[in-house]
Amino acid sequence: MQFLRVEMELNNQIKWEIITTAQIENQNKFWRAISLSVTKPHLINRRLAGAEQICVFRSSDNGLNADGRFIDRMVDLIESKNDGEVNVDFLKAAIHRFYTQNDFELMDIQDLSKCDLSTERQILVILNKLLPKNLVSHNCTYEINILDSGNNQAAFLNLHRNQTTGFIKRFVVHLKDSEKTEMVLMAPNVVDENFMRQITWIKHVFIPKISKWIVSMETDYGERKKSAFDAVESLSLINLTEYNGLYNDLKVKYGEHMVKIWPENTDPLKFVYEDVAIATYLILLWREERRRLNTDRSQSFVDLGCGNGLLVYILSGEGHRGYGIDVRKRGIWDLYPETTVLKTLAIVPSDSSLFPDVDWIIGNHSDELSPWIPVISARSSYNSRYFLLPCCAFEFNGKKFQRRNGTVSQYMGFLNYAQEISDVCGFKTQIDRLKIPSTKRICLIGSERTYTAAEQSDRENRIQEFINTSSKTTNSASNWNNDFQPRSDVEKVQNCSKVDKSIQKEIVDIVFVEVMKKKRFLADSHKPNWNLGGKVSLVDLARIIPGDKLKALKSECGGLQTLLKNHSQIFRVIQGAVEIKVPAKWCDKKRELEAKGINVQLKQKPCWFYHNHPDGCPLIDDDCSFSHSNC
Repeated sequence: MQFLRVEMELNNQIKWEIITTAQIENQNKFWRAISLSVTKPHLINRRLAGAEQICVFRSSDNGLNADGRFIDRMVDLIESKNDGEVNVDFLKAAIHRFYTQNDFELMDIQDLSKCDLSTERQILVILNKLLPKNLVSHNCTYEINILDSGNNQAAFLNLHRNQTTGFIKRFVVHLKDSEKTEMVLMAPNVVDENFMRQITWIKHVFIPKISKWIVSMETDYGERKKSAFDAVESLSLINLTEYNGLYNDLKVKYGEHMVKIWPENTDPLKFVYEDVAIATYLILLWREERRRLNTDRSQSFVDLGCGNGLLVYILSGEGHRGYGIDVRKRGIWDLYPETTVLKTLAIVPSDSSLFPDVDWIIGNHSDELSPWIPVISARSSYNSRYFLLPCCAFEFNGKKFQRRNGTVSQYMGFLNYAQEISDVCGFKTQIDRLKIPSTKRICLIGSERTYTAAEQSDRENRIQEFINTSSKTTNSASNWNNDFQPRSDVEKVQNCSKVDKSIQKEIVDIVFVEVMKKKRFLADSHKPNWNLGGKVSLVDLARIIPGDKLKALKSECGGLQTLLKNHSQIFRVIQGAVEIKVPAKWCDKKRELEAKGINVQLKQKPCWFYHNHPDGCPLIDDDCSFSHSNC
């Protein structure tokens, strides 16, 4: 192996050993997987938020010998520094000087995605800045990646003495053959505890992930990207390093406090940090806009369908003038300071729902208003811009969106529809993918127009014609769509809680009997013969539950799964199947909380298993958090 030979020539004390091997299908999939690991290392290393490409060099010549010497020189340079830090400007200049002397050309970073190592014989040298999620305890790390498709091998060099990201100093991934081959991972044989921990990570995390990607990748990667939305990279319109730093700052400034006091029924760990991420994105998007326009004036905004108002609270706290509007007030609104302006109002798309004095119209999960966000922005003023993050899909008339193309999902179909609306409204539509804990994280942005201010009136007529044609209706003098109905200001209960108690009990009993037919026994219990039953699919259960009972559930906007999840003491629903939820001991947790002065209220409700399971409760009375009393 050429890289190994060079290392041995330069330092006879270095001995390389094979760490692990894995069978792979072909080199094309291998290079796609390796390239993904370089550009998106956070997909493998969960401690990372991502990677920023600092510089990229490219050559079609075989320069691996030079690469090997350069890696050793760079290691010596880094290790000679007492603090172990990396001066990225010096490093970039050194790489540039070395590789330009060896017929490498400096590439535009934007062109990196166009390089196809699976079809072209070439060498890429990529300097990455690895961005950790936790900036408080970890510093950024730099890494040199040398991808040599001509010799079927990739070398990785970590340039930081503090190995906090899980990467090791040097390792090489090598392919033996071009087809049906073996992937070999090699690293220096160094007896060091920290090094061995990193080797373990490489062996049990890095290689299995690469192998999984290779197996799961499409034969023709290009065919899988059926639309522009599939090809969108995360946070492509902003600087990733700035995002990572600001997100961590806002998470500490707003997120931690809001999670503690969150009064809503929703999960604070999801909703709080999701809005922190959206606020981070908007602040950086607007910061870049101010740079482009050469102005210091902070943008103003209105958030239509603001919900809990957290996004408004953060943006206002960061110096942006704005307010939120929603059809109903949330309990959390009273916890915000007076600077967070939230209004209760039903928006009906019309000439009275324009915001000419506002810079940006925000639609963050704005439901029925989502298709209207570009329209409201376009008609508010020629200088108005919009940000739309759609979730639930709706038509102009407020009804559920109907797909136009059966080959794509409803969500993807609505994104295509929203982009068409934006284009009709005269925006240069931009698309980006946010980093939020949601599967629906693609946003549309309209910050510039395709027409002049003098053409505003003609554009508005064209927009109205499109609305009339799309919704097959006409508009009146007051409304843009006569069929649109805003949602009620009273939230409809959707958790089956209004279903008659006798119906709930009957369904629970039917499900319990069906689950118990598949006998399994609990081993780790003072009752080793306690039957915990098996798994039954929701589909099979729906077939045996009387139709009138299921109809009663659906009339309350819920369903069988919702009802069973409401009875979480008894059942657990996983991947469309139901099983018994084995009670867990609470005594240890209770003692821990009480030691901290937290009062824990247990034994307040009867234990369902004690009173209904043929074998009783698998826990003794002291261990169960529910009451075993017969009273």
